[in-house]
Amino acid sequence: MPVELKQAGDFRGRVLEYGLHEKEGSESVSLAIRISADEVWMVPEGGEEPMWLDCSGWDSCSVGFLCLVTKAGKLNPHQVDPLMKYAGWDGDFEALANGTWEPNPIRFSVEYDTFGDKGKFRINWIYPFDSEPGGNLGNVDADRAKQLKNKFGAQIRALGGNAARDAAPKPAGKPAAPAGPKTRGKRKAAPAAPAAPEREPGIDEDDEIPF
Repeated sequence: MPVELKQAGDFRGRVLEYGLHEKEGSESVSLAIRISADEVWMVPEGGEEPMWLDCSGWDSCSVGFLCLVTKAGKLNPHQVDPLMKYAGWDGDFEALANGTWEPNPIRFSVEYDTFGDKGKFRINWIYPFDSEPGGNLGNVDADRAKQLKNKFGAQIRALGGNAARDAAPKPAGKPAAPAGPKTRGKRKAAPAAPAAPEREPGIDEDDEIPF
């Protein structure tokens, strides 16, 4: 039996074992799964960019529990959907129980799980086999994105119009006052503007704000 990984990271491999796991006293049902670590995403020695490297010589694997049904007895689409899209599950619970499901190779992430009495490195999430880490921070597909666009598109366009108006350049300075009627002889000098009152030293403008 391969040894379990004791490090976090992104890996690709094959499903070695699986089975349905029901928590006692709860309606929660999980898929207990063991996946081999055949490739690891890391920077090679002397390299600059990460890439998939063969690590089958480690003879290692990782275990995880993918929650399919919540403790409230409701289907958990966050785990069911990736399992169907990426691992080839057709939604048949009997196939998971009797071992007739034939899963696809997948990419998976391993993180340190502190849930329970003691921490352990476990499978956190599964992804398409050919995907690369860092390129899929979100979990919304094209269909869901279209739904969001249809629902909020008008509001976003309205906000965009308001933002464009607020960002428009404002006219600089105060427009000149219209010239008065011409008078004969010399024009009287305009009275000097009153001097600003002197402020006490050490007092800033902000000090006068009462909040």
